Amino acid sequence: MRKPNLRLLSVRQLSELTGLSCSTIYKLVEAKMIPYIKLGKGKNSRVYFRKSQIERWLEEKEQPACYPAPIKLFRRKNFS
Repeated sequence: MRKPNLRLLSVRQLSELTGLSCSTIYKLVEAKMIPYIKLGKGKNSRVYFRKSQIERWLEEKEQPACYPAPIKLFRRKNFS
């Protein structure tokens, strides 16, 4: 039987992993825009993140590179 990947990250660990500030992460949690696990009740509750879910969430947020159309370079005319 295979064990599920339960590697949990704290807000600080997630901040270090993603480069997002802790306050931004808390705002994403409050808006339910990021997968999280809440343990405890009331003031004693803590928020954790399953690493595998965060990796999947980041992949979903990834945007493909957009290469601009080639730019034509024009010669500057001499106006003197």
